[in-house]
Amino acid sequence: MIRIGICTSPDNAGIVKRIGYDYIEMNLSATAAMTEADYTTLKESLAKAGIKAEAFNVMVPGQYHLTGSDADLAPVKEYLSRAVPRAAGLGCRVIVFGSGGARRVPERFSANDAWTQLTEYLKSAAEITRGYGVTIAIEPLRKAETNIIHTVKEGAALATAVNNPNVGVLGDTYHMYAEGEAYSALIEAKSRLRHVHTAENVTRAFPSEGDGTDYKGLFAALKEARYDARVSVEGGCKDFASEAEAALAVLRKAGC
Repeated sequence: MIRIGICTSPDNAGIVKRIGYDYIEMNLSATAAMTEADYTTLKESLAKAGIKAEAFNVMVPGQYHLTGSDADLAPVKEYLSRAVPRAAGLGCRVIVFGSGGARRVPERFSANDAWTQLTEYLKSAAEITRGYGVTIAIEPLRKAETNIIHTVKEGAALATAVNNPNVGVLGDTYHMYAEGEAYSALIEAKSRLRHVHTAENVTRAFPSEGDGTDYKGLFAALKEARYDARVSVEGGCKDFASEAEAALAVLRKAGC
């Protein structure tokens, strides 16, 4: 059965649990930057709330460069060697590789060479995450956010190039809508699909009744793809508790 989570601060963990979500999705780079004392406090607070951070996003902060002539994997590996164990300690099962700034291809740099660099990065990252039972999901981002990997089809192709079962693709319905990609892309990704984000298509608000986004179509596509992992709400809101509760109701009704 598909598990439903929400991207939010761990400060909301108790609210998320009370509403009925299965997990929260947190920021990996922020977690890695915590002091040991703050991390210990975080771990204790999640345990007290009775919920795990099964997913993490912002895999690589923009200060690192994964593509271009100055790309250097050594500091990235060092960063991941700290970040991944912390995420795993909070219950992480999947890390989202969006990181539009870190992967952005410099002007006049070969797109083919950048693709090769991303392939090598993901191969090395997969070796780190594999030891913790954590999967990597490549997140296609709309063109306004980065200049490489914009569609689920492209993300699945990169995962295929990496050729590691620990690396797959993410389907974000907001980015898919912006790039004109249909839910059928999720079906085509099939076994490569590792994670899903969803929100209202245009403003990226939390899902709400009658907001015009086809959530039933999303879950129908996921069912056809035989996907049974996680779907995270990722969007904006004005009142977290009430809108998060409404979003969960909408997704449950849609057929998850």
